[in-house]
Amino acid sequence: MSHITYTVVHRYLPPTVKRIIARGGDCWIGEVDNTTVLKYPQTQEETKWGLQIEAKTFDVLGSHPRIVQLKGLADDGLLLEFAPHSNLHDYLTAHPETSLEQRLTWCIQATEAIGYAHSKRILHCVIRHDNFLLDMNLDLELADFQGQHFSADGMILLDGLSLESTKAYLPRTPADHARITTDLFALGSAIYFIIMGHEVFPNLDNTTDEDEN
Repeated sequence: MSHITYTVVHRYLPPTVKRIIARGGDCWIGEVDNTTVLKYPQTQEETKWGLQIEAKTFDVLGSHPRIVQLKGLADDGLLLEFAPHSNLHDYLTAHPETSLEQRLTWCIQATEAIGYAHSKRILHCVIRHDNFLLDMNLDLELADFQGQHFSADGMILLDGLSLESTKAYLPRTPADHARITTDLFALGSAIYFIIMGHEVFPNLDNTTDEDEN
């Protein structure tokens, strides 16, 4: 007998949100205006703890052209810069004719984003093609910072308890132990998608085939 529990999630709009434009992890992304989105919990009962960790991580990161801009922490969630060209996954799916030159530019920019985060002693932990956003000029910006921030002596100061998807996951022990090499492995998976236009093992699903990987 199956012991699988299903949870029905109903969409809802905070007062400042016009419409939902995306779903990321356990959060909705809602349009506030043509320059701002609100990232907020999937259900009204869920805590905003993870978003508070993310806001603190953004404070550590500061401003950088390869990092999406945080506009503030509101009562309902995080106010973030709007990405008019969505993310790498959606853009490349809609535009498979994208030139190799543009794809190589994105590979460089993705590496710049991760390198900058690591210079601030931050591990992203959920590097994926759909966490790389595209601005008005099709320049890449990294989003979804719910990973870990370390002190100079290696103590974890912030931990969003995030983990890579199956196809971007580097096997290790303990299974949830993040380090620079796990981020770089996930970055390699994202770069593969940028160049090839599809994920590694495209015939396998990230969720249903998790136990097989």
